Amino acid sequence: MTKFYFSIIIMIFSTSCVQKKEGEIKPTLSSNLISITKNEDNGIKEILRYYNGICSYSIGFNNQITYFELKLSKSGYFKVFKTEIDKSARNIALLFYKNLEKERIKYDEIHVVIVLHNGSKRLYKIKTSELKVVDEKLIQVNQLISYLKSHNFDSIKNLLSDDRFEVMSKDEFLSKVKNAENQFGDINEFMTSGYRINTIEKNNILHLEGNLLRSIQPSEFSVDIDLNDKSGKILIFNYTK
Repeated sequence: MTKFYFSIIIMIFSTSCVQKKEGEIKPTLSSNLISITKNEDNGIKEILRYYNGICSYSIGFNNQITYFELKLSKSGYFKVFKTEIDKSARNIALLFYKNLEKERIKYDEIHVVIVLHNGSKRLYKIKTSELKVVDEKLIQVNQLISYLKSHNFDSIKNLLSDDRFEVMSKDEFLSKVKNAENQFGDINEFMTSGYRINTIEKNNILHLEGNLLRSIQPSEFSVDIDLNDKSGKILIFNYTK
């Protein structure tokens, strides 16, 4: 059974990375020869709202793969959260992708380059087919959060799969959720921080992480969804530290 934790956390993420920084999108030399759409520009702006810094971009072709590359540098986030670079790279790709509409079919991959303060670079190549799956599952996550906002625990119970509730019942679990909600206050916004896909007993499990910005105390938040389950159910969600 996944453990259920409640904690008071200090979130530099929520206080220092949500302001939009104008004029910090710097195209690379190759980018000066291309133009981007409004949706692509909005994706870059959302990345900057989360991470600050400077985001340059380019479009490339390699071995029949068309990709959009995002290079993030001078971000103070990675000075504080040094162990979250891999997770954040996937989040950067997701933030960009979910702003796209018809542009989605143009790219096979989103490349993310994170330039650290010591000058070293990390390159990540995320397939848009994977981002499409994660973006679709965000519909279920946002539905869950809307139920939490309205304190609709009956609907939350119906949204939960039976698979993770052999030791603790759904009613016991939701009782703990209610106590946590009283401590943290009303939900204002959900900000994703990254995801991973794990294979467990031949099932692909999406683990999506983020932060709930709240009226009293922000909380870390994660959701597990079985990608092989077509019922639209959620395996579990946790307030974790």
